Amino acid sequence: AATTIAGSITVYGGNIDVGLQGNFTITNNTKLFFISGNFNNYGHVTVLDQSCIQLSSGNFKNEASGTFSGNGTVITNVGNILNDGSWDPQLNWCAAGTSTGMVVAENCTDSYANCEFAPLAAELLSFNVLTQDGSNLVNWYTFSEEDGEYYLLERSIDGITWNTLARIEARNPGAEVTHYVFIDNEPIGGISYYKLSLFNLDGEVGFSAILGVNSENQEDIIIFPNPTSDHITVRFSNPVNNVTISIADANGLIKNTFTSENMIEETFHLPYPCGLYFVRIDSPTFKDVIKVIKVIKQ
Repeated sequence: AATTIAGSITVYGGNIDVGLQGNFTITNNTKLFFISGNFNNYGHVTVLDQSCIQLSSGNFKNEASGTFSGNGTVITNVGNILNDGSWDPQLNWCAAGTSTGMVVAENCTDSYANCEFAPLAAELLSFNVLTQDGSNLVNWYTFSEEDGEYYLLERSIDGITWNTLARIEARNPGAEVTHYVFIDNEPIGGISYYKLSLFNLDGEVGFSAILGVNSENQEDIIIFPNPTSDHITVRFSNPVNNVTISIADANGLIKNTFTSENMIEETFHLPYPCGLYFVRIDSPTFKDVIKVIKVIKQ
C-alpha cells in the first residue's frame, strides 16, 4: 500500500507501522508530529525537503527490511533512533536519546530549523476522554485556529472503520487557546477509539489525532491552568499508585521529575522561560503526554 501525506498531522498516543510492502511519503512542507507514540518502518519511507517526522515522546526504528530516503528530517525529543536498514545520507536527524546504526552524523541545528519550516496549521494542546455517569466527555484544547473551519469527531471499535459523532464549528479562529467538549452519551464498552480532525477553510486537514480509551478502566486527569504564567496542577479523579511525572521543554530536556507512591493531586511551579512544555505521566495503569504553554503574566 502507498500513503502520501501532504498536510501536517498530529498523532496523539499511537504508533505508525509501515509494512514490508508499504510506501510512505511525506512531502509539501509537512510535519508528522507525535505527541506520544512510535514510528516503525519495515518498508520504504520517503521524507522530502522541508518536511519532517518529529516524535515528542517515542522511538523511531528503521528495521532491517526498511529503507529511509529523501532530504528531510527525523527528530525524537525524548526517545531513540535505531537504524538496522538503509538510511539516506542526505537525511537530517537528531535524537535526544540513543542513536544506533546511523550512516551520517547527527545534525540537530539543521534538523530543528527544517522542522520549524513545516509548522502545524494548528497545535493540539491536549486531547482526552473523561468518564462520567456512564458517558464519555471528549475534550480538547487547541492553540491557534487561524485557518480552522470545523472539527470532525469520529469513533471506532477497531481503529479502522470510523463513524461520525459530530461536526463542530471552530469557535475562535485566530484565538490562541480554545477549549471544546463533546459528550458521548452512548460510549462503546471496553476499548474504543476517537479520531479528531480539524478541517481548514480550504478543505485541507489542519491536524488529525487518534486516541484509544478503555471505558471500563479509565483514569481521569486534568492539568490546569493551561496556558499558565507560573504553575500547573495535575489532578486525577482517583488516587494513582507508583506514578512518575516529568516536565520537558520543547527540545526534550527534562526540567523536573516527580514520583509518588499514591497521588491524586500535585502542584508544580514552572520557573522556566515562556514557551511550550510537555508533561508526561507514567504509572503501571496510566500513561499520557500533555502539552502545556507558559505565557507572560498579565
